[in-house]
This record gives sequence, structure tokens and C-alpha cells, in this order.
Amino acid sequence: TGAGVSTESGIPDYRSPKGSYNTGHKPMQHDEFVFSESHRQRYWARSMSGWKPFSQAQPNEGHRSIALLEDLGAVDAVITQNVDALHQK
Repeated sequence: TGAGVSTESGIPDYRSPKGSYNTGHKPMQHDEFVFSESHRQRYWARSMSGWKPFSQAQPNEGHRSIALLEDLGAVDAVITQNVDALHQK
């Protein structure tokens, strides 16, 4: 699944015209994180400030449908770029 499956649950997507990527946020590269303490601090500070919307989000019809397909054995696995795990709630 893509980011769009979680937007109805209040989790913003990343690459839409109003997504964080298009408003200036760029993902931190692995080397930046590993080799710079200040980059790690920034990463974790941003993660903490953005956690509230994720922690309060509830599954929507798309998530429930994915979970049903899993329960019925219609799919063996779900591959997703989402980190919210809403299809597992």
C-alpha cells in the first residue's frame, strides 16, 4: 500500500502537493544520521514532535479491508511503505 491509504485516518502523505516533502522536508540520509550527533538529535526531535498524529490515528475502511483480506487468507502478506500499522489494529 501507499501513503494514501492512511490519509483518511489523519496521517498526512509525503509527496502530494501539500505533503511534507513538497513543503521543504527532505528525508535524512543514512550517513547523515550515523555520522552526525546533531543530525540524530534533529531526527529524534522531529520524530517526537510528529508522533501525536500517528499515535491517535484510527484504522479507516481501507485498513479494515486489507485486514479482512488477510483474515480470509486472500493475501499471504501486505507490503506497505506505511509505518503506522493501522491495518494491524
